Amino acid sequence: MSGLSERLLRSEGENANDSEDLYEIDNGERADIRTLLGPAYAQDLVFWRHSLITLVFGLLLGLVTFGYLTSLEDIQAKWWGERYGKSISSVGFFKGKIYWVGITSLAGVLVGITKILINFPRKLDGFFKEVKQENVHKGYGLKVFVVSYISLAGGVSLGPEAAMASLGGGMNQRWAEVMKYEPEMMQRQVINGFTASIGALFPNPIVAVMCMLEVANMKTMHSEYMRTLVQATIGACSSFASFFWLKDESYFPFNPLALTYSFKSGDMSKAVLIGIVCAFLGVVHIVITGGVKKTFTLLGSRIRNEKIRLVVLPMCK
Repeated sequence: MSGLSERLLRSEGENANDSEDLYEIDNGERADIRTLLGPAYAQDLVFWRHSLITLVFGLLLGLVTFGYLTSLEDIQAKWWGERYGKSISSVGFFKGKIYWVGITSLAGVLVGITKILINFPRKLDGFFKEVKQENVHKGYGLKVFVVSYISLAGGVSLGPEAAMASLGGGMNQRWAEVMKYEPEMMQRQVINGFTASIGALFPNPIVAVMCMLEVANMKTMHSEYMRTLVQATIGACSSFASFFWLKDESYFPFNPLALTYSFKSGDMSKAVLIGIVCAFLGVVHIVITGGVKKTFTLLGSRIRNEKIRLVVLPMCK
């Protein structure tokens, strides 16, 4: 064992004055490396039992993701056409069909009706807030899943991440409630559910783990950081494996440019310019979206019946 390893394994009291063995944590305090990594866990049978549960839920969520995305692709292909998105010309300007406007409008009406039927909440925590709180409101996960499915089938340009995360986090949280886990254990199960639910959406399951660790509230994980990291990885990898076993490709396809294009040093400058232009267009898109929503909200305020307003203008709060 190296000298550094020996120093890291010494008790906190022995190395309290040794600055090499102390590390900064989120609140600015200094602590021994073991404070960050947490206690040993691999010899704990509870850890392996929870890991097995995470594995099962991950496999199940991978299958759900496969059914979710495959059925959406089939529905969209019925009205977009089989060739849509297969070539650059099919997604160019003025290449759409006029009846698409009617389909997306009817989908919006259907979303409004569905919200009334399932008693969809007026205010709902978004994906990032749910992850930071490590909590999914009871019964909300399935409702978000259903509404998002109808929206995506109707042509809304959103990703499936929020819907899948709400479903996966809600499933794990419900399981933790039934098993009467302690609050900290329940939070870890929710994080495992979030990670497993999006593990199949990326070309690499580790991307889902890194995204979750980046967004989640790590202050609540410090006591069991490594345990959480390992179980989240198990959930993401099992979901990824079951999805690829059926689909044989990821939701985000691998970029073929790496195999067909010879990159040059000048491409970096082009990439910077493209990034600036895209950022500008993104801001313009956000401004236009906000203006449209504000306009429809003002129009919706003239409709006194809340249910009619929700059906006709589902985007209005």
